[in-house]
Amino acid sequence: MNLKGILKGTLWAYLITAVFVLAGAALTYFNLLDERRISIGIYAGTAFGVFIGALGAAKTSESRILLNSLCVSLIFIAVLLGAAFILNGSAAIGARTVSVIGGALAAGFMGAVIGK
Repeated sequence: MNLKGILKGTLWAYLITAVFVLAGAALTYFNLLDERRISIGIYAGTAFGVFIGALGAAKTSESRILLNSLCVSLIFIAVLLGAAFILNGSAAIGARTVSVIGGALAAGFMGAVIGK
C-alpha cells in the first residue's frame, strides 16, 4: 500500500469538496440558486473530489490499485461520519448520508479503474 499517495489523495478529495461547499454556500447566500440545486451540486462535488483523490492514489501506486483508491474513499467516509457524529451528538444515518457514502465508494472505484 502507498500510504503517502492515499493521504495525499484524501487531502485532495477534501480540498475539492471544500471548494464546492464554499461555492455552494456563496451561491445560496447571494440568492443566485436555490438550496435544492446547491445540494445536488455539493453532492456532485463530493463525488468529483473523491474521484480525483482516488485517481491520484491510483496513479502513484505501483500495485494494489483498487485497494489504494478505495482507502481514499473509506478514509473520506470515516472522517465525514466522525465529524457528523461529533457535531450532531448521535450516529443517525439518513438517506443523504447513505447516498454520499455510495457516491464516495463508486467514485473511488472509478478512480481505480481509470487510474491504471
